[in-house]
Amino acid sequence: MVGGGFGGLLLARELAQAGARGQPLKVTLIDQRNHHTFQPLLYQVATAGLQPPDIGISLRATLRRHPPKIRLGEVVDVDPDAHEDGSLTFVIAGGGPTGVELAGALAELVELVVSRDHPDPDTSRVRIVLVEVMDRLLGGFSSRSAEQARHELERRGVEVRLGTGIAQATEAHVTFDDDVLRARILVWAAGVAASPLAQALGVELGPGGRLPGLDRVVGAPPVDVDRVREAGRGAGQLGLELPVP
Repeated sequence: MVGGGFGGLLLARELAQAGARGQPLKVTLIDQRNHHTFQPLLYQVATAGLQPPDIGISLRATLRRHPPKIRLGEVVDVDPDAHEDGSLTFVIAGGGPTGVELAGALAELVELVVSRDHPDPDTSRVRIVLVEVMDRLLGGFSSRSAEQARHELERRGVEVRLGTGIAQATEAHVTFDDDVLRARILVWAAGVAASPLAQALGVELGPGGRLPGLDRVVGAPPVDVDRVREAGRGAGQLGLELPVP
């Protein structure tokens, strides 16, 4: 079925119930949004009587008792010979705080939400791969914290690959230093480069194209760097013991 309006919801519910009674039916509902808009009350949103979420009803919540497959998208053609790409692999590049937290959050999402609200696909086929070029996670933290993080991630089913870099990424594959993995989703959490404008200052730049401390910039007046707490992504550590926020 295409469309999650009143007709689509009613038909999806009836067909899903028929499938639950043993009839050989596979029900799929396709809509551009993950919610049904209760249009009879649109005028109240337009006149500030209601908020938009008040008339937006989750499709999965509405059909949870007999859930069909729900796909977000727009139907532009029909190909009877087409098949679904079952790739459920997530690759996260970077084992710092961002990568570690994201990998854990994805694992929790799959375990607690996807398995409940999405009866299809099979969540046992989901792969979450965390890749770090160094030989440990959380380079700015203690070794004990790094090992605890790795243990907890692996306990939740996350594959942790240390000492591994990403050589290339396409729409369908991620190429590591010594392996190729089929994956549709690559999340970059390995850091960003500073603005190219820093190169115009004529000073030696640090890792990621970041500026050195203000006291080492040519022509800069004397600065008490201990009082500098934040200077944007283009700044280095400015002589502080802790990284700049």
